Amino acid sequence: MSKNNKFLVATLLAVRLLYAFFGIIADCDEVYNYWEPLNFLIRNFGKQTWEYAPEYGLRSWCLLLIFSIVKYPFEIINRYIVFLPAPLSQFSIHPKVYFYTVRVLLALFASLSELKLSNSLRFAISDDVSSVFLILQIFNPGMSHASISLLPSSLCLILGMLSTSSIVRFMRHNHLYKIASKKFKTVEIKEKDTKDKSKTILPQLRYLLDQLNAAMNQDFAFTTVFYALSGVLSWPFCLVLPSTFYLYSVLQVLIKREFFTIVLYFVVGIASVGFIGLMMAEVDWIFYQNMGFVPWNMVSYNVLNASSDAGPDIFGVEDITYYIKNLLLNFNFSLPFALLGLVIPFINPILCLNVFKIDSFDLLIFLSPIFVWCAFQPQFQLFTSQVSSKNQISL
Repeated sequence: MSKNNKFLVATLLAVRLLYAFFGIIADCDEVYNYWEPLNFLIRNFGKQTWEYAPEYGLRSWCLLLIFSIVKYPFEIINRYIVFLPAPLSQFSIHPKVYFYTVRVLLALFASLSELKLSNSLRFAISDDVSSVFLILQIFNPGMSHASISLLPSSLCLILGMLSTSSIVRFMRHNHLYKIASKKFKTVEIKEKDTKDKSKTILPQLRYLLDQLNAAMNQDFAFTTVFYALSGVLSWPFCLVLPSTFYLYSVLQVLIKREFFTIVLYFVVGIASVGFIGLMMAEVDWIFYQNMGFVPWNMVSYNVLNASSDAGPDIFGVEDITYYIKNLLLNFNFSLPFALLGLVIPFINPILCLNVFKIDSFDLLIFLSPIFVWCAFQPQFQLFTSQVSSKNQISL
């Protein structure tokens, strides 16, 4: 890591931690749907909203249960602090400490996901692109707000960056695989009639292809696990975003005729969603005393059974200008560059190879989640019909 990147990493961590202590809570949902139930888990009292009523079951206790673990080290400190000499024995852990500890943990998780994506950009493209990404994150007020918000969409954001990091690596490994595969075929044709096989590089190329293939399988597995965690634990609608990437991955495997890998991909996907979903259902059964599945409850309430009296529209609908203003406020000067990046695969394929080190089609697949998100708006009304800021964070 260069000195410049070390400085940027330190600055990013400082900004995130600073916001953990001084950032406001801008959404009432965060207070009543997450801080109050977490207060119940930590301090045994708190208000319950209708979303946590068993007949609705729209909020999972899994996310809050993870953060409730912070109470145990502080309980141990409170238990043994009485044995200290006066006046130290008079002190106890203030409830505010729990609040700021959770916020610091959220800020650190978000920072680590940003740094993971930055490292992947350095590996796949260059140090300069990685540095620019960190600079944009540092000056991004939306990320500062989202990184310390106790909301499912913040978890979705963090896991989304981790899955994007794996996709970046997958695309780079896939591009290198294509180059090595062409080289292998060329050398194989040239050496087909050669009697002296002592100087052949085919074994090295075959080994390289095997390593790149294994790396792609690993990247695919990480992407699947992160998206499964995001979809089951936080926001089930985000599971539509990687659909084009999965179709692309299966297509690549079919071209290579590695049919066992397709079975492996399928098993990884089913196992990830199944295991995480089963654990979540077990936890929520303890609190709700029924076998409802929270992600399905959310889809049913917000999509299948949505009406004027129930669903995402009950608090009103904003027009498109609201979201343009929101994007400008949160992403400011980086927004025009982000929009420009969406059209690069169409207008300058050569730039994709020279700068991004992948071909234009691969870059289009990488950018496809934003197109998928836009395409599903008329059918699902997932985000743009909801005024609540909890859904703006994941944008």
